[in-house]
Amino acid sequence: MGVLPRRRTSPHAERGELDAAADLAELGTGVMAALQGGLVLAHAGCSEQPVRTTLGLAVDRVALTGRLQAMSS
Repeated sequence: MGVLPRRRTSPHAERGELDAAADLAELGTGVMAALQGGLVLAHAGCSEQPVRTTLGLAVDRVALTGRLQAMSS
């Protein structure tokens, strides 16, 4: 599996939705880890609630990154 080239700026940063300094790889890794962990817990507990909880927290983290940028502008 190849490594994706890093962009200098993201479309989200260009639109002012995320801080230009936001680490998109880190945010993406966090969302994927939340999804994978939530799926493991959901499978073990026979409930979709862990997926809802972990993804909700991950999305909140991404949204917080965007709100912090808006507040600092």
